[in-house]
Amino acid sequence: MLTPFRDYPVRPARISGESLAGYVHRFYWANGHEPPQALRATLRRLYLGDGHRDAFVLLQSTIGTLNAADHEWWVTTRIDAEHGFGSHTKWRSPHYSPVRHCPICIGEKTYHAELWTLPLVRACPFHHCALVSHCATCGQSLAWSSLRTGWNCSCGAPLANAGTTPAASWMVRLASIVASSTHLDGPHNEAAPRVALTLNDQRGPLHDLYDFVGWAQRLRNQLSRRLPYQSRPRWPVFRKPSSSATPTHWAQNFVVADASTRKRALHRLLKWDFRHHTGVLVFPETARPFALAMRALSDLPRNPHTERLHREADSLLGALHAGIETLPDVYFHPRSLNFDRERQLVLLAHWWKAVARRISVLEPDAALSCVRWSPLFAPNARLAVQVLNTLFDAASFNDDIERYSALTKRWHVPERLRQAFRPDHVLNELAAYLNSLRQSELAFVLDLLAESGRKAACR
Repeated sequence: MLTPFRDYPVRPARISGESLAGYVHRFYWANGHEPPQALRATLRRLYLGDGHRDAFVLLQSTIGTLNAADHEWWVTTRIDAEHGFGSHTKWRSPHYSPVRHCPICIGEKTYHAELWTLPLVRACPFHHCALVSHCATCGQSLAWSSLRTGWNCSCGAPLANAGTTPAASWMVRLASIVASSTHLDGPHNEAAPRVALTLNDQRGPLHDLYDFVGWAQRLRNQLSRRLPYQSRPRWPVFRKPSSSATPTHWAQNFVVADASTRKRALHRLLKWDFRHHTGVLVFPETARPFALAMRALSDLPRNPHTERLHREADSLLGALHAGIETLPDVYFHPRSLNFDRERQLVLLAHWWKAVARRISVLEPDAALSCVRWSPLFAPNARLAVQVLNTLFDAASFNDDIERYSALTKRWHVPERLRQAFRPDHVLNELAAYLNSLRQSELAFVLDLLAESGRKAACR
């Protein structure tokens, strides 16, 4: 049976922002004792989420000052609890051992901050240095059992005397966002570092932040997997679950990146995904990186941490969207950001006007009766995009109309497609008709276009 804190002669109060483990040790040191091993084991279970409910009840009966806010933090809404993105993950648990600290902070404040126990925090947002977890004198790992009164190592060296190493800027930014989180308000709140106020105003619950980091890591894992269309041998790879779940530097850095950096990353992903695609229009494949990224983004809830990414993705997709009503998932190739898209549409409108005048008119009773598909799941949408890309290529090279005699003599279109279209309407008009055709007729049109292309190549 542990002696309750109220029975000790010296009862220091817990400081705002102080870690629970640090407070327990500081309390016992003030009374000339070391914390009992049973109490240290209870603290470890609470931090790591191993029987944390029973551990909290034991600590509450011992400390006596744990309130409803503490219960919510440690039991009800733990940052590693199950929620929308999956079950308990090891990396989301608060860090217990080895003891991490900022030598400058612990020398100035003489207490251990809860901020240093939070996942992904590896830098001090106040002094921009990396957190230390080893004794600078003896080199041993700083377990709680190796600490002594006054924040000294068991070898006698003060933790405050450890040297500091500058941390990477993205680590400092991430620690600043965590420190300014609304989830730390109340008994765990530490004054928000000044640098956090100058970032992206990403103040929100820690759950949202860690969800965002976990999403970025899952996306990273998806994009790095060998895709099914690759021809290389696929050997089974056995990994520990924690190895693929723990966020990489890329995932963490992506979370704290500014708007322009994230937009460039999305644009690079697009260009890499369609690097072998030569058409003006692209139709995302469901198993390719771009589609994976967009599908993952659609599953990401909007909150202060993700809102900017949603806006950046919406802006990029809006700039690339082809604007075809019957083919809403068709985009201009990412390289189109670097050339005059309006000029391409003008060339297509003029070339199609010249070709359409030679194509015979489709008789009303000769129209094919076809199944109308939803644009999102239309099996002929990809063929329609291929036809449009072929027409774009012919228009951009100003191909001679005479080469397309097989097309003009054997393809029949409605009267309305023979009129001159404005450049901003030509895509919608052509796509609306092509998307209404059967796959067999679209394949027939592609064959006619290919035959004309072969004639041009022979000449």
